[in-house]
Amino acid sequence: MAVAVLGLTVAALAQNVKVDGICKEYAAIKADVADLQRAGAKGKWYVLIIDDNAYGRRYVGSDHFRARLHFYYELEPESVIPILRYATEEVEADEQRIRREALYTDGQAIYVYEKDSDHDNIERMLFLDGGEPILYTENNKPQTGDEATDASSMLLWRAENLMNRFEGSFGDSPEDADSPEDDGGEVIPLGDDE
Repeated sequence: MAVAVLGLTVAALAQNVKVDGICKEYAAIKADVADLQRAGAKGKWYVLIIDDNAYGRRYVGSDHFRARLHFYYELEPESVIPILRYATEEVEADEQRIRREALYTDGQAIYVYEKDSDHDNIERMLFLDGGEPILYTENNKPQTGDEATDASSMLLWRAENLMNRFEGSFGDSPEDADSPEDDGGEVIPLGDDE
């Protein structure tokens, strides 16, 4: 019995160490993001901003819709390959307000946050290690069971969706793109040259 309790205690402490590390990384990135406007070109991150329906045109099925996405990224040294580190999404749909955040390391989400006014303003947080959930909370209270598993899966999907939207905004990376010379294709001349 004592060995089982000790094993659970060690597992809980290891989880807390990982969660604490993620919380520290999140706080550091939030501080960097807050400092970006003041730092300007000397800031640590690049930022891609998408403002969907910026002028508020009426959307099908609603009187008001707008989504703002911010992708904070860095470039690989000696390359132009963007590496997503942090993403935020704010959605307004009529009276509904949604805020999402995702923190990434090595191309995988390690933290996902969501607060949705249509779901009683419950704050949902998911902590991950190697793509696997290690802790899911609602209003800072750990949750388990089938509902928590379903909610964790949805949060992870949303973080992956943000990553896909970020990657899609850049198109093919230079290493992945085939040039016409690579596939034997013809180069199309520009201008009036024949």
